[in-house]
Amino acid sequence: MPPQNQDSGMAVGSLVCSIVGLVACGGLLSIVGIILGHIALSKAKRGEAGGRGMALAGVIIGYVAIGLVLLTVIIVVIIGISTNWRGFR
Repeated sequence: MPPQNQDSGMAVGSLVCSIVGLVACGGLLSIVGIILGHIALSKAKRGEAGGRGMALAGVIIGYVAIGLVLLTVIIVVIIGISTNWRGFR
């Protein structure tokens, strides 16, 4: 088996973007983290890079962050629809 390259910059970037996206409720950063994580996972699978665990964690945290953002938007829309708000009259 050839030695594995330990280039894990994309995996680290994925994890950092996903964590910052989760903490800051930033959907865009979470999407970047998911994309970087999938690229890093495919590179790790081919043996071109290391950091498979970090890439997997970045993808999972990114999806959780996107889910929480969507859940928040849905709840706000439901509350807005269910209240009797008449606007600026």
